[in-house]
Amino acid sequence: MAGFYVTSRGRALLEKGDISPHNPARFYTKIRDKVASTDEVVMTYLGEGVGAWAAGLNRAAVVMVGCACEKLILLLAQSLSETDTPPWSDKLAKYLERANKSPVSISSVFQKVREALLDLAKKKKLPSKLADALDRKLTPIFEHTRGLRNAAGHPTVDEISSDDAEATLLLFPGFYFFTDELMKALVDLRNN
Repeated sequence: MAGFYVTSRGRALLEKGDISPHNPARFYTKIRDKVASTDEVVMTYLGEGVGAWAAGLNRAAVVMVGCACEKLILLLAQSLSETDTPPWSDKLAKYLERANKSPVSISSVFQKVREALLDLAKKKKLPSKLADALDRKLTPIFEHTRGLRNAAGHPTVDEISSDDAEATLLLFPGFYFFTDELMKALVDLRNN
């Protein structure tokens, strides 16, 4: 009979039920429970990222999670384009229309989304808890994920460690929860 040793970290995960890719079913359930309407493209990328990480394919894991984050930024851009917040709604609508015809840089989409959100925050059109967290949650997690995705997605000898891949997966739910809250706030803004 094979034996195993439960580390203090493993024990904490078992006891607290933290969101962790170590238990994929619980990981996905916690996300689906907190996000009102999960996007299946996002969840597909996340599922492939978790599976790749579990198989030791760290490079593939960070690329897939990076793609999931990029999809969330595109959904956020879409939400912003549907609000009546000149000039941002018009700019993003035109930009997304061009993006449907040919690929665009996710960095430029993110920059436009960030500028629009910061402007809405300045005008007090976003709840203060979201406005205060824009550059603490949205920007750093996106930049971290994008940086690893770029390092992994281009032909280099740079290695992606299991810790880097795991950290990216651990950051993802918070990023998804935050973008979901922003999209809900934008729907409220649109309805008022």
